[in-house]
Amino acid sequence: MTLNPGLPAMLLAIPYFALAYWCTVTIDNGGPGWLHLVVLIGIWSGFKFVWIGPISLVRLAAARVSEHLQNRREARTATGDEHEPAAEPTRIGA
Repeated sequence: MTLNPGLPAMLLAIPYFALAYWCTVTIDNGGPGWLHLVVLIGIWSGFKFVWIGPISLVRLAAARVSEHLQNRREARTATGDEHEPAAEPTRIGA
């Protein structure tokens, strides 16, 4: 099992949000107006890192499913069983 890099990367959002907060406090205390740009960049970058976690989990799950299906296909062709056995018919009301 591999480590999903998305979840630790989400932690990198914390410094960006902290920077944005610090800049807003500085602006409120009479700091320069150009810090508004730093706040926007910090929030934007923070949200980019926050989205890495869920997106990487979905992509990892899709890769695992694809890998599992490929392994099943290879195992089936190695044993010579090209077709899956048909499922037994289900009786309704019996």
